[in-house]
Amino acid sequence: MSAHTSLSRTTKLGSTDIQISRIGTGTNRWALGENDEAVSQVYNSLFDRGINFFDTAEIYTGEDQRVY
Repeated sequence: MSAHTSLSRTTKLGSTDIQISRIGTGTNRWALGENDEAVSQVYNSLFDRGINFFDTAEIYTGEDQRVY
């Protein structure tokens, strides 16, 4: 795969005109300040390949593991 190969197609976000990638990534374990350089490299690599859907929810960890 070349450095600028797109990994995803896009789709509309709900009823808006916002286009997001069909492939996304979770960022819950991207601990601020602990691995900033590595996180920056991963983010830039994904973004350069067309990924623009980043799930930033903090709800997936901890003792309360409810499924919604």
